[in-house]
Amino acid sequence: MHICSECFREFTPVFNNIKLGGINVLLIYNYDETIRDKLYRLKGCRDIELAPVFLDYFLIELAIRFWGYIMVPAPSWHEDDENREFNHVVEIFKRIPLRMQKALIKTENVKQADLHFAERQEIGKRISLVENLNLTGKKVLFVDDVMTTGATAKACVGLLKQAGAKSVKILVMSKTVEPKKNNSQKSNVFFHFFAPHK
Repeated sequence: MHICSECFREFTPVFNNIKLGGINVLLIYNYDETIRDKLYRLKGCRDIELAPVFLDYFLIELAIRFWGYIMVPAPSWHEDDENREFNHVVEIFKRIPLRMQKALIKTENVKQADLHFAERQEIGKRISLVENLNLTGKKVLFVDDVMTTGATAKACVGLLKQAGAKSVKILVMSKTVEPKKNNSQKSNVFFHFFAPHK
């Protein structure tokens, strides 16, 4: 599937680089109404055909930025994946031409949206490494669909380092933002070059 330029105009990429506990994070979108709607249709309505639309125009750029990294998707509850018949994070990111490896699992069915801020900081207690995982000397790219407080990403990065990862970076499709913050910053030169022109 390739998203047409008309449809892509609904999206507003920002390509922001931030630090999370000293780790480099690349954020592609703010979690706005368009992203929320498309994610709901993907996850809640099981519309797997929508998975490529988020990153379709950025596959080459992302592959260049993270060449040599192994993608590790954020863990999700196995029963949710079974009921949906796919893992939405895997489906969103799998078209980036990098190796993907399942390295993390959720040990409890807890949804971040149902937790208060303090409870989110304890999310690491509900995530573990896949048995016998060895990432010694590997460069790892942790990928997720939405970041809110960053607690899940921090916990996962810590576990990946325990598994021996030499270098860890984070790629997040979207991040929630505070309503009062100034979000006028737009994307870098790459976006203007690769994105469809209006």
